[in-house]
Amino acid sequence: MDVITQLLTALFNKLITFVQDVFNAIFGNWNYGVLFNWLPNDIQAAVTYIILFLFAIAVFNLIKNLNPF
Repeated sequence: MDVITQLLTALFNKLITFVQDVFNAIFGNWNYGVLFNWLPNDIQAAVTYIILFLFAIAVFNLIKNLNPF
């Protein structure tokens, strides 16, 4: 059982690294906060969460489409 746990842990670590690399490739150099400086801080935080939520949906959809089952 220890081998299966290590394999799953390695798989999830690779998946997290992949998602972080994709996020940095898309949003790494882009300072979208500049676009929203005129908004109050609570709305800026909400926009940040919306962008992260939409990114999570896109990654989930990508993983779902790559799954052959």
